[in-house]
Amino acid sequence: MEQEAPISPTEQASLQPPAALEPTQLRIVYKRLDELLEWKWVDNPKIHQNNLIESSVRNYGFDDPVGVDYDHQFVSEGHGRLDWLESMRKRQAEGAEGAFLPKNILLAEDGMWLIPTVRIFFDNKEQAMLYALAHNRSNTYKLLPED
Repeated sequence: MEQEAPISPTEQASLQPPAALEPTQLRIVYKRLDELLEWKWVDNPKIHQNNLIESSVRNYGFDDPVGVDYDHQFVSEGHGRLDWLESMRKRQAEGAEGAFLPKNILLAEDGMWLIPTVRIFFDNKEQAMLYALAHNRSNTYKLLPED
């Protein structure tokens, strides 16, 4: 796959969330993967299926931004995707066969991956955690009918 060109410091600064963003406005904001990993909910109870995440990203790209509460520095949705991205980033850095930079992931000048996020607003971290639990439970699967 074709690799994205690194992002300059000026471009990277423009990726930061706007200070005056209204809670009703959704906007994609790119954030460093290493920083997002620090904002993860360590005790997130969901068990993720990395094989499904990898299959989806390989086939369709990274089209599902990670939900982040920037005010409380908390990832509210996307923990499994972040873990998978970090694993793939390390594999790519090691030159592992089959490793790739997913579509819609950008590169910072230092090589760190920049991940699309959507800013989610919560009154406090507890509310963000409750949302994460509700979001985790909303993932159910139904097989598509065969035609």
